[in-house]
Amino acid sequence: MEIKFIDYEYKDKTITLSFDSSKIYGITGKNVVDLLPIISLKEINNGQIAIDGNKVTKDNINEYRKKIALIITLNSTHQCVYNIMTEFIQRNNLVIKDPLKKIKDSLKIVELDENIITKKIYELSTSEKKLLLFAINLLSNPEMIIIYEPFKCLDKQNKK
Repeated sequence: MEIKFIDYEYKDKTITLSFDSSKIYGITGKNVVDLLPIISLKEINNGQIAIDGNKVTKDNINEYRKKIALIITLNSTHQCVYNIMTEFIQRNNLVIKDPLKKIKDSLKIVELDENIITKKIYELSTSEKKLLLFAINLLSNPEMIIIYEPFKCLDKQNKK
């Protein structure tokens, strides 16, 4: 899968970005948060977006949104893991035959113990939270994963 953002206006500049699903991308830097609505396909106000050579329009954008996982942060620190994961399923209109099994499978893929589903987010370590973000996004079987601030909260030694 390839995404191209062509001639997008950003901070009084015209930019072109390209992402290929065969590579790993992390988005970081000053003011990069302004790019998130574009990269997550929340807005297509200016420029062009093409996925696998097909132009993204308001009519087909929802089809493409399901293929991309944008990993940002966890906001609901007082909710339990299970509730956050089921909300993700509902919010994204995912059709899953056995949601509990799918949740446990996603946790297993990222090597989190399935018993974590009863824990509140604030009870998790920073590493567990990062892995949980991956597990949540794996629920939708994305073709591409884009990570926002992948090195945030890592000490200088681990950033290298």
